[in-house]
Amino acid sequence: MRLIMNMRVIAISVVMVLLHGCGLSPQRVDITPSPQVEYSAYGANTPVSVIVRDERPNDELGSRGGTYPDTSLLLINNDLPKAVYEATTKGLHQQGFNVLNPDGHQRQLTVFIDELLYTPAEGTVVNGVTMQAFLRAEIRQQGDLIYSNRYRSKTEHSMPITPSTSKNADFINNELTRTLERLLKDQQLLEALKEGR
Repeated sequence: MRLIMNMRVIAISVVMVLLHGCGLSPQRVDITPSPQVEYSAYGANTPVSVIVRDERPNDELGSRGGTYPDTSLLLINNDLPKAVYEATTKGLHQQGFNVLNPDGHQRQLTVFIDELLYTPAEGTVVNGVTMQAFLRAEIRQQGDLIYSNRYRSKTEHSMPITPSTSKNADFINNELTRTLERLLKDQQLLEALKEGR
């Protein structure tokens, strides 16, 4: 009798492990990009206002895949436009631009978040993901378009096991960071902002 009970416990445990491996729960990640730019006085205290707009068609970053991809979503836990705004203004400030006290006549930099996608490899056991980020920048002064550009990055990750919440957060933030660094190091963009003095 005891042997039969032990076998039942083992069988139930095996089934639970299999179900856990096939079904993935939703995850929420904090977006905290941290682009690295060199400190300089290049901006010469030129006032710049910054606006960030989330133009993504969906709120979720994507699905974590598995047996039930429609419910195993990867979601953003904080304010995405605010996180990108803070990273962008910090990067411009470090390069000598005045983003804290614009005077109302300055050039306006609008950053559009067009894409931030998390795509898992196909299958019930997810051991690979592709991250993509796509940003647009527009500089305007009194409504006139002065400069625009696009910044895109894409990275494929492979791992032996399904990534944890912290690992997925790293993937997403690293991708967004790389894309923001391209924007903040765009010499033509910086020059266009500086000419607004």
